[in-house]
Amino acid sequence: MSKLICAECNSRIRTGANFCSSCGNAIEWASKTKTSSSKVSPFVYTAYLLIIALVAAPIYGIYSQRDADLFTKLRNQGVLSWTEDSVSEGVVSAGQYAPEQAITTATGSCSLWLYEDEVSANAALDNYINDNIEFSAAWTGEEKATGQGAVLLTLEANSFCSEEAGNFLHWELE
Repeated sequence: MSKLICAECNSRIRTGANFCSSCGNAIEWASKTKTSSSKVSPFVYTAYLLIIALVAAPIYGIYSQRDADLFTKLRNQGVLSWTEDSVSEGVVSAGQYAPEQAITTATGSCSLWLYEDEVSANAALDNYINDNIEFSAAWTGEEKATGQGAVLLTLEANSFCSEEAGNFLHWELE
């Protein structure tokens, strides 16, 4: 540590003193320079906001669709292309067993018929679908989010479309 000496009388000066104790000369201490705080570039803040937005957007999208109907979930979050079916021969000719909503894959390999409740879905399967619709495997159950009855029909017993629909319905397909 260096010693401070008075410019007038060459006497040693105590640290923090405002005047020389020998000659009374006023002492001007150099002000301590503040270390400049590192300023963060606006680019860094923009990058942080962008990262947060990229992480939050998909989470928000999934969260906002938690109450969406099954067709909306399949269409927006599913891998396959699902479309609403109100004109196919099987749906049109179902009469009293017509579903409230019918959904099918673009290839027609899977169909999902939704009814008011599971009892109605089972009645449609037993009294109409089994005898009039071509399929290899069928499952019935409840669509948990709405309480609707559902009939899942596939042209192949273990198809990707049946797995996808089963996942959205929260069903264990056997």
